[in-house]
Amino acid sequence: MLRYLMLISIVLFLMGFSEDEKPRFTIEFIQNQKVVPIHNETVNLEKDMFRMKVTLHNLRGVYLSASRKKMYFNLKDTEQIPDFKFISSKVGAEYPFNKNQEISVHAEYLSFLCASKDEFDCNKLDLGARFQGDEIIGYKTVKYISLSLKDQKFSVKNYGKDLYLFFFATDEYEIGKMPVELGRMKVKLKWKKH
Repeated sequence: MLRYLMLISIVLFLMGFSEDEKPRFTIEFIQNQKVVPIHNETVNLEKDMFRMKVTLHNLRGVYLSASRKKMYFNLKDTEQIPDFKFISSKVGAEYPFNKNQEISVHAEYLSFLCASKDEFDCNKLDLGARFQGDEIIGYKTVKYISLSLKDQKFSVKNYGKDLYLFFFATDEYEIGKMPVELGRMKVKLKWKKH
């Protein structure tokens, strides 16, 4: 009987461990209908429209900092995100269903990539996100780079500077409660030269 209980304990422990190891979100870059691999936190894209495939596991959305500076990007994995307690107040307003098809670039402000069956305001990914159990799979089409501070908008074809993307997820925000970080991912977006 003791062996049986030990075996059950080990199985439950391993099941819990493998569930904890599953990332809460994944981001893939797609161009010309092919996944562009990320190497050493860098993705090399053609100067053309691309899509980010966003897969959320038991999450409502994922935050995105897109910047020409490395404020978030240079954070070590163990370093706390600046102003983390106020992170939800740093999210800029965006049109539902990615109407502008842009990445908004700002040193401090964030985007929130999300999809919901119930909340119209929480649909910042392209129309047609798929909901499969506890998983949401959606896309963000990017045709433009918008420099928020300068109020300038460029076609991806006419933009050539590197961008530093920092994705992270938190538990649900509650007033007066410090959110808990659930994962992060860094990607330097570089443009291929022809």
